[in-house]
Amino acid sequence: MRGVLPEDCGVGLWRGAAFYIVIYMKNVLIQLDDELVAELEKAAPASKRERSEFIRQAIRNELHRSEFDRMRDAYLLQPDSAEEADDWSDPLEWNPEPATK
Repeated sequence: MRGVLPEDCGVGLWRGAAFYIVIYMKNVLIQLDDELVAELEKAAPASKRERSEFIRQAIRNELHRSEFDRMRDAYLLQPDSAEEADDWSDPLEWNPEPATK
């Protein structure tokens, strides 16, 4: 049953990060050409167990960039009017109202 520790699992195998990966992450199979695999091996060698995290972070970065691009495009299609826009032309002059308790 997924999420239950087997009684004879041994010490450490189902603890910490390994347990987290087994329980909370799905496996995804991707195909890469030889050139890309060689570059990946240089950046994140499989022997150091960095490859999966490197790929996860690359995907996160791309998703973040894609979200930022969509937001930028939306603002370009419908920019703030002069009345709605905040004036950040001189941040040194910015004086926030004091927080009330």
